[in-house]
Amino acid sequence: MMKKIAYEMSYDYAIHEQSSISCEPFDKHFFQEYMRIYNECFYEMRKAFLLFGMQQIRRKNNQPIKLHVAEWNQHAFNMYKKVGFEVTRIEQIR
Repeated sequence: MMKKIAYEMSYDYAIHEQSSISCEPFDKHFFQEYMRIYNECFYEMRKAFLLFGMQQIRRKNNQPIKLHVAEWNQHAFNMYKKVGFEVTRIEQIR
């Protein structure tokens, strides 16, 4: 059986980079526009949503922001590292 690894990561700093997006509730009318934006700027959009979520959490508390990412998802892992998350634990999942 192939072993699966996941990283627990933590971010415990003030947020210096601001998200450039505002979120709108899903509406089928805008689906084609959502898909166009998603396909044109996938990385930047994921980063913007990550920063937006981090800002929302920071507004409520100053505790470390924790997440888990699978070892195989190196694109996400590298993005989290780039914005300042640090690996705090490595877990083996059966």
